Amino acid sequence: MVLALVPEVLTLIWRQQHPVPLGRSGPEVARSLATLLPAGITVDSAVAVVTRAGLDYRVATPGQGLQPGAPYDDAGGPTLVAMARDIDADLFTTRSAEIVLAFDARGRLARRHVTELSTGL
Repeated sequence: MVLALVPEVLTLIWRQQHPVPLGRSGPEVARSLATLLPAGITVDSAVAVVTRAGLDYRVATPGQGLQPGAPYDDAGGPTLVAMARDIDADLFTTRSAEIVLAFDARGRLARRHVTELSTGL
């Protein structure tokens, strides 16, 4: 009986020690971004939000190693790729969220895309 509770207890302890500003799942992160980064926001403003959230990120121009044909590939401007690491965990896996913000040629946010990633056993 006690062993059945171990994963949930470990998750609760882990969550207390690892606060996350944008959410504990890919959909939660996507909802937070929709609020914080409305369509049309500038690249500089998006970088400020991502920096405040403590995320690792890079800004790439078209053709700089982004996956060709991806849903954000044709926006026409720079693409901000960020990683919300370790947004949640359990006994065997940790979850992160890859965030891709595609900007148009004027430097305004055109699209957001969030992918939840799991690592572990």
